[in-house]
Amino acid sequence: ELMCEVIRIPKGAEVLDLCTGTGAIAMKAAQLGASRVVAIDLNPEAVKSALLNAEKLILTQIEVLEGSLFEPVKDSTFDVIIINPPYINHIANDKTEICFWDEDNSVTRQFFSEYKTYLRPNGKVYLAWGDFADVGMLQNLASEHNVQLKLLGSKTTPDGQEKFLAYELQKK
Repeated sequence: ELMCEVIRIPKGAEVLDLCTGTGAIAMKAAQLGASRVVAIDLNPEAVKSALLNAEKLILTQIEVLEGSLFEPVKDSTFDVIIINPPYINHIANDKTEICFWDEDNSVTRQFFSEYKTYLRPNGKVYLAWGDFADVGMLQNLASEHNVQLKLLGSKTTPDGQEKFLAYELQKK
């Protein structure tokens, strides 16, 4: 929900939505004017859900693929890349848990190592996170990869216990 509120998609942009889940962010990108949106998730049930949601909304510019991060789009580049990775450093035992848990935050670490290869010049990168996860690790990764995290917005859960964060990665 938060990421859908803060992303800015140029008309005609090609967008990559990683860890798409239900596809909500991909659909918002399409509605904001993206000419092509590729939504990727490792969980086959998430892929089915995102496909169904895109079909219901008749958003034909969305392509939903099953795979790990950039693997399904090896030879492509994008104007905008968005990721909502699993936040918590914990071993995932099945394809449902991978939506929330990620041992050693390997998905986020791999993302930081690879995203520049798939980003067009002057492209934008958005990343979702939670204050209940390791924000310091995220800041260190940004520093190691010569980018800064610009906080675009935050939302506190109804119980007031946790806060979701939306960042744009910007060159230093």
